[in-house]
Amino acid sequence: MTDRDIIAKMSAAWSEIGRSKRKSWENWKAVARGLVILRSAAMQATGTNQPVGSRYNAETRRLLAEHKLADITTPERYKAVYCIEHEVEIEALRAKMTDQQRQRYNSPSALWALHRQSLRPPVEASIEPFIPLEGGGFPWPDEARRRVVLALRNTRGETLQVMADAALRAAIRCIDDYRALRPVAKAPREIQHELELQ
Repeated sequence: MTDRDIIAKMSAAWSEIGRSKRKSWENWKAVARGLVILRSAAMQATGTNQPVGSRYNAETRRLLAEHKLADITTPERYKAVYCIEHEVEIEALRAKMTDQQRQRYNSPSALWALHRQSLRPPVEASIEPFIPLEGGGFPWPDEARRRVVLALRNTRGETLQVMADAALRAAIRCIDDYRALRPVAKAPREIQHELELQ
């Protein structure tokens, strides 16, 4: 496929993205491939070896307008190009997803965040001891807090519901964890008996 064909597909895909409420990853890939070609053309036209500078930016704006992409934002361009440069890894991540997840992760912004998160190894957190807030607060055991932090870090980028579920499951794995989180109050008779003994 020639550069001209790729740019024609880019313009058609961008038009489709603008019309459709559900954005297709296939359309975004076509846009990203065209953006890579436009970036190279702008660099060549301005005689630069880096995609930066006022002349490069002006040429990029001109090329985008020429190909009816003047309304694409800089973050969208950056993330689309990033995703196409890491297409193999991103497609591998998408292959592990359910259909519902693929529908959610179908834009450069979502896939950029997902890919960046996948590059970070799961973190073993070292958490400072719990210091109660002034006026009280719930005294979470340090081990439960450590598990919650790890669960939240490992689900970063997911929906709040998924993160909350992971945090609760990490904090309360069994009935013993639940009991450790909730101190048992003394019954009124036990308190009365202790007062009588004093």
